[in-house]
Amino acid sequence: MSWIPASDLQLKLNEETGNIDVFSIQGETLRTKPASGLPLLELTLLDGERRIGIIPRVSGVENVDQGGRVSFSHCVSALDESVVWPIRGTCTVSVDETGTVHWQLSLDNGAELSICEALFPRLTPLYLSERAELVYPHHAGEKVVDVPRALASEKYQKFWRAESVATDFGYAREINYCGLASMTWMDIYDGSLGLYVASYDPTFPVTGLRVETGGPEDPWVSLSFRKYLDIHPGESYRSPDVVWAFHRGDWHQGAHKYRAWFDTVVKQETHPVDLKDEIVLSPHYDFRRFDGIGYRFADIPAIADSDREEFGSRHFFMAGWNHMGFDSHYPNYNPDLELGTPLRLQQGVEYVNESGGFVTFYINARIMDKYSEYVSTLGENWMLRTTEQKPIFEIYGPAETFVLCPSNPEWREHLADFAVWMCQAYNARGIYYDQLGSATPYPCYSHHVHDQPGTTGFNLGYIDLIERTTERLRAIRPDSFLMIENCGDVYSSKVWGSLAWNGEFYDEFFNLYKYTFPEQTLINMVNPRGIADPGEQERVFYNDLARAFVLGSVIWVEGGAFRKRIGDKEQLDRMLNTLYAVLDVRRSINAELQDALFQDDLGLTLPPGMFGSRWDSKTGGGGLLLLANPHGVTGDIRLLVGDGEAVELRILDSMDKTWQEPIQLVLQDGKVAFAPPKGAYSAVLWRTRKEG
Repeated sequence: MSWIPASDLQLKLNEETGNIDVFSIQGETLRTKPASGLPLLELTLLDGERRIGIIPRVSGVENVDQGGRVSFSHCVSALDESVVWPIRGTCTVSVDETGTVHWQLSLDNGAELSICEALFPRLTPLYLSERAELVYPHHAGEKVVDVPRALASEKYQKFWRAESVATDFGYAREINYCGLASMTWMDIYDGSLGLYVASYDPTFPVTGLRVETGGPEDPWVSLSFRKYLDIHPGESYRSPDVVWAFHRGDWHQGAHKYRAWFDTVVKQETHPVDLKDEIVLSPHYDFRRFDGIGYRFADIPAIADSDREEFGSRHFFMAGWNHMGFDSHYPNYNPDLELGTPLRLQQGVEYVNESGGFVTFYINARIMDKYSEYVSTLGENWMLRTTEQKPIFEIYGPAETFVLCPSNPEWREHLADFAVWMCQAYNARGIYYDQLGSATPYPCYSHHVHDQPGTTGFNLGYIDLIERTTERLRAIRPDSFLMIENCGDVYSSKVWGSLAWNGEFYDEFFNLYKYTFPEQTLINMVNPRGIADPGEQERVFYNDLARAFVLGSVIWVEGGAFRKRIGDKEQLDRMLNTLYAVLDVRRSINAELQDALFQDDLGLTLPPGMFGSRWDSKTGGGGLLLLANPHGVTGDIRLLVGDGEAVELRILDSMDKTWQEPIQLVLQDGKVAFAPPKGAYSAVLWRTRKEG
């Protein structure tokens, strides 16, 4: 893998549009579409409740060695070029010696309206091969093959919360960071050439990650970022860097490049040491739901005993415990009285604690029930509003809700107080903030108080919530922790666990986030999905379980979900026995995993249909392979080791469940090859050695 250095890269700005219309890589000119009509920069003004799109009118373009400068003296309305706005600025581009292309935007707002959005810089449409793959940080990651065809497909145009839309030039897809998008980088590559794009903004504003294409009929691709801003009349603005970098190889080096920047602005927090031993978590959402009461607080001891006996789980996760149950009457996080008194809840938690376990309580950190008795008071005060001063409504099953604003300090205080209360009054150890890293972040145009900067402090509000909640919980229980739904780099760096759930069937690729942040704890759902076809349900379960296993994730599993969703006893026994075996293997190798770093599948070649990952020892000289072969495929496994003359392998699999005698293999061109272990789920410990 290698980056294209500055000496092998040439860029040329179009003298009229300012777009880069010539990319030359090692003497080869890439095919572009400079006359696409898509500007390098788009701005949006806010006029009361109305948003006005404007486009800079280029007044000068300067090409210099390894860079250039685009100037504009004013902007015009995107709908009527006769309407002129006195906003001037420059777009500068430079290439450092490593070949990294740096973009910056400077603006002087001479208009009487505020600038609220900037889309910049838009990549000049590039034509790539059909085999090109885009890694896209939707939740824990996607890998999209043939972007023009994918975004034009019905599947993507009907993709809840992350859909593509038809445009006058083709198709576009845009999701916001931080939450729906977990990071601010993308990478597209076709096996011979790749392009990394990233926003390096240490203020972490709401940021849209935009992908545009002409579709299958005109298969160009463009990537860009939309920043939500507050540049008021008379103010100036200078953007942090947006970078591009061309490379040979695939997306893995983009992950390293993004992480190198990220580590300069955010540190990874430490968590209670014993949590490293947690491999399984038992969620319970059925205390109360819309369809009725499943358990009561008095049932907690029996449920916890069952979790521990069946799965070895000591982590009891409670949802649906609040007033009227799961997804009802939020944000009233008082215990539901039909489930028992607060004392019965406290006694249940105490039983779990005294029996060697611990409890995490669910709190939804995003929404209010549309029919809550507090809508006219708290709801009005905390509501996130659009430019039209309207709420954003969201429906989850039968629940009708609207979004609250995390930039509002009163709403954050409400959440943190309930978290502290659950810890202080009930001796809970963990708090799970639902939706915090999962749903769409928005700018807020409400007139209520924003103690985070302006309209775009959504992400900073949640960062503050996480930090303050952690500080207050640790003052009560030093071993306390937080979890969130899904992941976001600035959030997950500060919490113990991120639940990367299984959603609709699409191009899920959790390896993207795991490889970028390997030290963070991912939690993966493996409960059987509600699929009508038993054969398909079982197949998907094995795939979900295999993914969780090879990613080294904490396994999210509830015994009741298996027994409710699987009617055939033989199928139920088969699936549960497989799960038990995976947990046995995972438990046996946990110490080795803690001493290793996730390397995805680098240097590992597997037969089609097998899942696997490579983990390199932190002390060098070896590592661990996690292999899942749920469908029993055959063919050699090949591992690139590099240095050394021989390799010693030790195997532990789900059939034997003990470490087998070492196998000695001689390296051939730095590689070894061996047959899949007998068990469907296995770990292979490998060490290099010198002969003699």
